[in-house]
Amino acid sequence: MALSYYTHRNVSYPSDILKAFEGVKAVLSDAFKTDFWQGIPEKILAQALCWQLKGSFYRRRNRPVGQPPSKPLFPSWTWAGWDSQVDLNTYIVTKAYRVDGEWFIVNDKSVATRLDVHPHWISAQSQRPSSSVIRPFLPCIVPRNEIDAKSEDWRDARTLACWTTRASLVLDGSIHQLSTIGHERLYRESTNFAIKDAYGVTAGCILLPKTFLEDFGVNSLRCEFILISRSLVTETKMSYFDESVYKSKDWCYLNVMLISRPSHLDEYEALRVGVGVVHQDAWVAAKPETDFVKLV
Repeated sequence: MALSYYTHRNVSYPSDILKAFEGVKAVLSDAFKTDFWQGIPEKILAQALCWQLKGSFYRRRNRPVGQPPSKPLFPSWTWAGWDSQVDLNTYIVTKAYRVDGEWFIVNDKSVATRLDVHPHWISAQSQRPSSSVIRPFLPCIVPRNEIDAKSEDWRDARTLACWTTRASLVLDGSIHQLSTIGHERLYRESTNFAIKDAYGVTAGCILLPKTFLEDFGVNSLRCEFILISRSLVTETKMSYFDESVYKSKDWCYLNVMLISRPSHLDEYEALRVGVGVVHQDAWVAAKPETDFVKLV
């Protein structure tokens, strides 16, 4: 609620959005006993990454009169990187959730630290990665208790890295009705696209710009998703998938991030496009692989 209210306000200079957020951050930091990274609280990172845009899908930039707009001012993975009102815990229910990944923040000196986020690995094949596994991707990792998030070296760290699983699923332009209680009216700039499995069954859904497929010049697109977390949904009037095929059960609601890898990015780097929900059985059927991704 606080995030939705705050992002509804305008700031005089786009670059000041996080400076203007300092008062709200101070209150939340004390309440949650957490540091913040680019406006995202560390202790509830996997929950906070599920924010949704309620307005237009435009990156936050400086737009001086008579000059081209600047590069995006903030990373794609934070709400601050988008010039829109943002919502949390309405489209995706994350009040009870488990983390399904290992998360790191990386500063501009390529030094990383493992964040205070504790994944719940649910299978013997998905153990927490050892330092030797991570080192090829992050050669310099320092202990979390040795860094100060407010220090000059870390306060503007912009790369959020994760060791998680990745799978490919299809968007074919089908629209999925989320509910009968008017959630679609909250997201007038978006379309709730169905995420399809290999058989064309709706395995989940995601809010994206109305022209998402049109912008690619295609009618259907196989997309990359990475797993963020899973939710325990005990009561909801929202239907995220075809329930005649995918039955609701404990911890079956997987919160997944759609990523893109434009050619100008470095190896392992990706942009956040959106976050949606996929049924666990569809994710398993898609044969996910462990992967390392740097969100920028």
